[in-house]
Amino acid sequence: MPDVKSDLLHFDQLLDLAQSGSDRAVGEILQDCRDYLLLVSNKRLSPELVGKVGASDMVQETFVSAGRHFGAFEGSTKAELLAWLRQILVHQLTDVHRRFVSTQKRNVYRETTEAGNQGRGSLLDVADPLSETPSSHAMHNETSHMLQRAIDQLPDRSRLVIELRHREHLSFEEVAERLGVSPAAARQLWARTITKLRKQF
Repeated sequence: MPDVKSDLLHFDQLLDLAQSGSDRAVGEILQDCRDYLLLVSNKRLSPELVGKVGASDMVQETFVSAGRHFGAFEGSTKAELLAWLRQILVHQLTDVHRRFVSTQKRNVYRETTEAGNQGRGSLLDVADPLSETPSSHAMHNETSHMLQRAIDQLPDRSRLVIELRHREHLSFEEVAERLGVSPAAARQLWARTITKLRKQF
């Protein structure tokens, strides 16, 4: 049977060293929390990120952030440390999810405005991320929201072809397999849907 008292003493000693500036102690004390954080990460990882971001990657990012700011931890117990690390992990997961969803909306929007848009400037020009201003950022956000609402109102198969193509990044062959049609039919459905969305803008 593990010696609980000894384990607590070991933690207290490590915490004292870690809070005194020992990088090695910080590393050891964080590793001791890995299993708990993996459970939290696996449970809270959103479906959109599964297969794109690993739970262990998120835990590692948490360790990097915690190690950099360990001096900000003012607790004295393992429970307090776990709660502090969990807060950092949840923040990391939220940030990654936000970036992922934002990227997917931009990708869908970019292809929507570019498909069949010959001879016209893309609506994306007003919110070029390389030359973004507060006003253009607001315009881009509003247009993205409008696009998402338009996608939500599409017929089931049209909405699905957009989600499979742009959010799951499937090839037309894979989209066709999911829809039970030929690749050519999947591409045609996608093109019609993109054209329909583009006309709304």
